[in-house]
Amino acid sequence: MSQAILDAVVAHFAAAGVALPERRYVAPGDPAQIAWDCEQLVVALQGVGWGQSPSAGQALAKTGTMVGATGVRHAVFVIALIRCTPSDGDRDTGIPDAADIHAAGLDFMTDMGLLSQALLEACAVVQAGFSRSALVEPGVVDPQGPSGTMHGMTAQLSITAGELV
Repeated sequence: MSQAILDAVVAHFAAAGVALPERRYVAPGDPAQIAWDCEQLVVALQGVGWGQSPSAGQALAKTGTMVGATGVRHAVFVIALIRCTPSDGDRDTGIPDAADIHAAGLDFMTDMGLLSQALLEACAVVQAGFSRSALVEPGVVDPQGPSGTMHGMTAQLSITAGELV
């Protein structure tokens, strides 16, 4: 599932003509502890639990299915896209050029929209591997940082299904 999510995000950005960082991987461990030491696209597992995913809100099993909350598990994946923040400044002041910050801000907005749409496409790909009763849902894309010379965004994709392995 994690590789399918990563592949769907990469394919969506490629189709839009927006380059992603060369460093792309499925990470082990806590998504919040991944180092922001370079530009990267990362997919990590935040957790696996019993019942419907907490991020699924009030959604219930799909109509016509016979799956109860005790018969399913959920997995929550975190997708993080990290980019460099303009930091080279004027020789005298050390302050980054406003035009560079503005350009990075516009690129950031584009990345946010593309990642949101890529998650919808990833949901369709992942859903195909499960029964009709599975719930595969994208989450909100949240801004992160800037932290040091990096800024980014994280998003969640949750899967609630009886056949999670």
